[in-house]
Amino acid sequence: MKTKKDVMFAFGIALGTAAGFVLGSVIAFRVGEAGVESARRLVERVLGRERGPHFEFLLQ
Repeated sequence: MKTKKDVMFAFGIALGTAAGFVLGSVIAFRVGEAGVESARRLVERVLGRERGPHFEFLLQ
C-alpha cells in the first residue's frame, strides 16, 4: 500500500526530471551548440576528465 509520503516522493522525482529537461533544453537553445560544447569542456577540465593525450608529457 502506498503512503502519501511515497506518492509525494515519486511526484517530486517526476517533477524534478521534467523541470531539468525543460531547463536544460532552454539553456542549450539560448546558448547554442558552441557554448554548450565550451561549457562541457570546462566542466570536464575542472573535474579532471580531459580527453586526448597530454602533449606536454610528449615533449620530454
